Amino acid sequence: MERIMIFIDGSNFYYILKDLFNDKAQLKNFNFSKFSEILKNDRNLVRTYYYNAILDRNKNPEKYANQQRFFE
Repeated sequence: MERIMIFIDGSNFYYILKDLFNDKAQLKNFNFSKFSEILKNDRNLVRTYYYNAILDRNKNPEKYANQQRFFE
């Protein structure tokens, strides 16, 4: 069986989702596990990686705090 790993570029993915979903609740409720299952199709998913750069806490503390909550 074919094995795959999925790598999600968080910054680019965020802006794509933001364009697709006008409602912030939809954006917050995006299900990455379900998304990975769709992408894997009938292959064996080894792991999904989500990567992103951490925002500068000093430039915008509110955005930084929101990002940290999302990461958790």
